[in-house]
Amino acid sequence: MKKSSGQGKPRFEKEFQICQKPLPQLRKKAVDLKSSSEQSVLLPQAQKTLLNLSAFYTSGGQDLHALHSALAQAEELAIGLRTAYEATYCNRSAGRAVPTAPILRNIDGRISVNEYGWLHIELAMLLPHCQYQTPRYLIDTLERLLDGYAQHHQLPWFSKALLAIDEWSNIQNRQIYDQDNKGWKAIPNILKGRVLADDDQYHLEIALLSKQEEQPFCHIFILPAEEADAFFTLRSGNFGYPP
Repeated sequence: MKKSSGQGKPRFEKEFQICQKPLPQLRKKAVDLKSSSEQSVLLPQAQKTLLNLSAFYTSGGQDLHALHSALAQAEELAIGLRTAYEATYCNRSAGRAVPTAPILRNIDGRISVNEYGWLHIELAMLLPHCQYQTPRYLIDTLERLLDGYAQHHQLPWFSKALLAIDEWSNIQNRQIYDQDNKGWKAIPNILKGRVLADDDQYHLEIALLSKQEEQPFCHIFILPAEEADAFFTLRSGNFGYPP
């Protein structure tokens, strides 16, 4: 492990930020929208959906099923609009030497490789509770961060890694790591083939961590398994380096 030459929080090398892909229930996938007239239909419908969701959210509704439905709609919308943005950008930049869409700055997450060579993903959201459904928004966000980073820099590769998931929340009695909750399990699946060969117990060790904080956040670290002691030493805060 390389040691820091300075005090305090280490520098993040090659930092990459992206606002991640909405697929609302709009009868047609955004990726299939070929003409400007077809795309012009998407935006008003998306805006209407957002207004309805905003009205519901600000009304203080507490019905669990209604909240779940609204959340699913919002996540579908976000995924679809991401796709529409990329499809529109690719159509308009056809023939130019700009193969990928530019980075958006309204950030849902950030990915970086720190000076120790550890991969660090920060999500400005809590992990989803998904007992029966696939956490599509989390998967889409992680895929875009990892693949977007790989377009500009080389992702680290680990023969055996430690995956440390550290969620910060102020919600009382939160049980995000309950055995029935499948939300967080999407994370090792996304990493397989991108930064490690497999996510079985011989290639990947997992630490599920949490911290009570007012600002909800989720930190994801991937590092060599043999450097686990260094990670937990740094996480303790003795060196001013929160994960």
